Order: sequence, then structure tokens, then C-alpha cells
Amino acid sequence: MRLLLKFITSFFLMSQYMMANIVQVDKNVAMKSKLKERVVQYWENRSKKQFSKTYSYELPYQTYVHSKRWYENFFQNAPRFTKVVIKKIQCDQHVCTIGLLLFPEDMSGSYDTVFLYDKWIVIDGVWYHKFNDVSLPIFR
Repeated sequence: MRLLLKFITSFFLMSQYMMANIVQVDKNVAMKSKLKERVVQYWENRSKKQFSKTYSYELPYQTYVHSKRWYENFFQNAPRFTKVVIKKIQCDQHVCTIGLLLFPEDMSGSYDTVFLYDKWIVIDGVWYHKFNDVSLPIFR
């Protein structure tokens, strides 16, 4: 019984560790630590579809224009990811464009990876994510 309990505890801790490391940075990519921390946290939460957490990482004008409810509805059909790899980065003074390789969760076991460019902008020392939306909200 004690051995079984140890095994279950070890398995649980290992699975928590594996889940916490969804985002990986390619060994050839050098990132500023504050940016890296924000990007990793954003994509960890995004991969788990925790949009109430990722909302605070979005640019202030986007959170002004779109309510949290709108944001959660906008992303509700987004896939979960089993892994996100930061492959490259290009920065200007206040803007970084990050190349990401996304591995969507697929119950069948086959994965079609997706490559996308992710934009991050620093404002008063804080890095914010820029998601693609329409320039004006649509009122219905």
C-alpha cells in the first residue's frame, strides 16, 4: 500500500512538472528575462485555455476596447497546445516579434504543427501581447 501511494504521488508530481513546462525556448534564441517570463506565462496559460489570465497580458488599448467576456468568447474555439517552442526573435526598440512553433493537442495522436509570429510591445517596462483583432469593435 505504501509503495502504491509513493508511485501515485510520484506520478502526480511528474505530471504536474510536465504540464508546467509547455513552453520551451530554442537554444539559439536569446531573450530579455522580463520578456521571456511574460511570454512563457502567457503561452502556459493560453495553452490551458485560461483566457481570464491571458487577458491581463494583452495591450492596454485592446483590453479597453474589448471586455474580458468578449475576449474569452473570441478565443473559446482556440486549440489547446501540448508544446510551444520559441524558435526565433527579432526586436526593435520597443517591439519584439517572436516566431513560435505550436503543437496543438490532438486526441488521435497526430499533430499538425503551426508556426506563427507573435508580437510583444513594451510599455513603461512591462511587456504586452498584441493579438490580431479588428481595429474597431463590432456592436450587435
